[in-house]
Amino acid sequence: MFRSAANTQEIVNRIKKCRLGKEKELDLSHLNMHELPAEIKDLSNLTTLNLSYNELGSLPDWIGEFRSLTNLNLRGNQMHSRRALPDSIGNLQELTFLDVGVNFLSEVPEFIQELRALEYLDLEAVNTDFLPGWIGNLRYLQYLNLRHCGLKELPQSLKNLAKLRTLFLGSNCLTELPEWLGDISQLEKLDISANELFVIPEFLGKLKNLNTLNLGYTGGWEIEKRHNTVNHLDSRINELDVLPAFIQDLPLLAHLNLGYTGMKTFFEELRSLRLESLHVNNNDITEIPEWLGSMTSLRELDLSYNAIKSLPKSLGNLSGLEILSIFEMPIKKIPYGKR
Repeated sequence: MFRSAANTQEIVNRIKKCRLGKEKELDLSHLNMHELPAEIKDLSNLTTLNLSYNELGSLPDWIGEFRSLTNLNLRGNQMHSRRALPDSIGNLQELTFLDVGVNFLSEVPEFIQELRALEYLDLEAVNTDFLPGWIGNLRYLQYLNLRHCGLKELPQSLKNLAKLRTLFLGSNCLTELPEWLGDISQLEKLDISANELFVIPEFLGKLKNLNTLNLGYTGGWEIEKRHNTVNHLDSRINELDVLPAFIQDLPLLAHLNLGYTGMKTFFEELRSLRLESLHVNNNDITEIPEWLGSMTSLRELDLSYNAIKSLPKSLGNLSGLEILSIFEMPIKKIPYGKR
């Protein structure tokens, strides 16, 4: 396999700058590193270590000596086996941020259960259909990314994560959602896109703090772009014939994604929502209703990859619109709006 050459000089420069400036943050991301430089071993006061988007196949055991670390980013490397990440990482008791997403891991590393201070945990594309129950013991978690993990069900222990604000479950094999999910009352962002859900449960209406809801997705997952693969899970959609009624009961909802949900028409219920962004891309929509122009709070609107041939003049009323996406549609004229 071809391996890109490491950017050796830039690696040296960043380490030198960190050492001379007695800095507590070291960014070694995007440098094609194949191994962690031993030269950083004495930088024991580091609080942030960013090793994302390199070619690292494993980490040395001495990574566990960075006892002051609060932020460790390992995203987008080449870690395959369970031994790629040493158990010594469990010694980093000050860690609040850990990203091991978009690697090639086939199971959730056991040492994570020792990191009880974690607030941010990214496990995207850890290829497992099983999530260990101990993850519910990470009581301080506010962010949890489980996209592309192949999950068929969620452990009941997740209901213990009362502080959770963001939960990403997109592109899994979930056929239903557990009712206790509606009791994680602090949730602000929820992604359940690209699953096998035939029914979007009404108990999600209990999530009154929800600001962002992804029932669909925009396409182009990071795991595909980085590893040049197309995951079979991405062909799965939460097909919507009607808009779930509970959506109108979410007072703070500002961002709604309905891409890839098989929509054939705009749901009239949308007009009562005060959305800032709406994605309805990659559906079977043929016509845009005039009332869409009354959704004046919109800042972003994605209509791409539909069969829409014209846009109504009323879209010109969307004076706050900053982004309008209409890729791959046979539209000949865009209505002019006052700014």
